[in-house]
Amino acid sequence: MNNFQSEWAIIHNNIENYETQSLIIKLISALICAYAVTSHISPLFSISLILILWLLDGIWKTFQHRLQKRILLIEKVLLADRFNHNADHHPVHSTDNDTDHNTKSTRAFQLYSQWDAQRKGPISLIIEYCLQSIKPTIAYPYVLFIPLIIIFS
Repeated sequence: MNNFQSEWAIIHNNIENYETQSLIIKLISALICAYAVTSHISPLFSISLILILWLLDGIWKTFQHRLQKRILLIEKVLLADRFNHNADHHPVHSTDNDTDHNTKSTRAFQLYSQWDAQRKGPISLIIEYCLQSIKPTIAYPYVLFIPLIIIFS
């Protein structure tokens, strides 16, 4: 197994872990919603907790998305490896400006260096988290929990 294959396996496991954590956050939100509609807890407090968990889920999904971008780049390298036997260093040029700026060669185990080179400012990070949070696969079920709490509390 070469370095890219090892990195792929590690990142794949992390992506799956982020998915599990996202589902746990959604489950906790469902429990908060159920408790809120069956008790006398403040709707404002319950909705605040749901919103915090929704944003946390968006942050987890942002981390997961970054890993997915890296794993897609690794898969390009592994595909190119069929034609080149130097599998730990490849001049694979991405068409995505977020991965390696289209000029640097790709090296194994450079996830954080790559991310740090492309890191944006704090406002951009917050915007990235918020944009991730409103994607349908993340926004569900939160967009249902909030009206349920309002209606039944």
